[in-house]
Amino acid sequence: MGTDHDGASTPESEAAEEADWALATAATLQAKGDLDGARTWLRRAVEHLMDAGLDDRALVIAKQAAALSEPPPPVPMPPPVAMPPPVPMPPPDPAPVFLPPAAIPSTTPTIQPPPAPAAPPPAIAPVAPTLQGPALTQPVLHLNVAYDPARSVAAEAAAALLTALPLFAELPPERVRSLARESVIVPLRMGHDLPLPTQGEAAPIWVIIEGQVHLTVAGIPVGGTLGPGDFVGELSAYYESACLFRAEVTLEGRALCVAPTVLQSLARQYEGLRTALEESAWERAFEALGHASALLAGIEPAMRAGLYARFEPVQLAAGESLLTEGEPAAWVWLIAAGSVERYGGALGAKVQRAGAGSAVGVASAWEGNPSGVSVRARRTTLAARVSAAAFREMVAEAPGLKGARSRADVW
Repeated sequence: MGTDHDGASTPESEAAEEADWALATAATLQAKGDLDGARTWLRRAVEHLMDAGLDDRALVIAKQAAALSEPPPPVPMPPPVAMPPPVPMPPPDPAPVFLPPAAIPSTTPTIQPPPAPAAPPPAIAPVAPTLQGPALTQPVLHLNVAYDPARSVAAEAAAALLTALPLFAELPPERVRSLARESVIVPLRMGHDLPLPTQGEAAPIWVIIEGQVHLTVAGIPVGGTLGPGDFVGELSAYYESACLFRAEVTLEGRALCVAPTVLQSLARQYEGLRTALEESAWERAFEALGHASALLAGIEPAMRAGLYARFEPVQLAAGESLLTEGEPAAWVWLIAAGSVERYGGALGAKVQRAGAGSAVGVASAWEGNPSGVSVRARRTTLAARVSAAAFREMVAEAPGLKGARSRADVW
């Protein structure tokens, strides 16, 4: 810092020192590219220099600040080069026009084509006579589901009939009247078959009030003749199964038609009714299976009865396994009621189902090889089984069993 003769600083010396600091700061900012900051500090240096009385130096610094404020002069562009004018091209010569020669009259006579023959009249196709199809040899009972107000009046009379039926003996009066409203009484016509399903599906149960119904399998009587108080259709209504037998009306009368959902609800509530259904289904299903099994179909009736007697009747719960992929079959199964499903095997194979009359485990037990598929019961299922070893003995005794392997319902 500047001092006087006595060693004290003066304002001029302090201003000069401040100017030096401002110039140093401006130089630093300019080196970093901050021109605005550099100009600011240059102006401050000019002010300090003027305060210090250094006007000449202040003028020089002011010019430097002004130089930073002015944009750089533009780079002069060279003047454009003048191009010579284009040389005009002579116009093209006009294309010559060729005129066609004058037409010369022909002396050759014109030959007219012969007239086209008249089109023959369109042929009229003979109309084939409509053939009438043959009438149904076994008409099916059709139920009228339209609402009938008179049914509410007749419900009490129907309830009195239901009370006398053994199947509904344990039902309280109110439930019997409700059942009468939920069911339909239909006539039984001589020679008609009750519509028992041949595929696995839910269908009504038929409770006979008057008349008679005869059960047969391939013409062979099973279960005897049904009369008042008896019922049929429990396999489809309770097990949702196909029926292997037919039910033919042999004496006209009336029957109560009960929906499967109503029957299943009653079976859950009343043990006596459920027991009656299960006992009847067990007896009829296994008796019919001995005559209608796909596996035993090619065996003579006398030998068939002996082979079927070796099978053990069992009941399978829904989801229970009959056959496991990768394991040899331990049993050969004959399905009496209910249904099973087959899955696994080849990649992308679809799940297949089989019902009453089908056989399971035959291919694996026949050769003693691991099974290529798995089979489980879809719902409560009645089946007859025999061990794989016993089945191979049966094959040796009855060569007719070999023909069953090609059937689609023998797995």
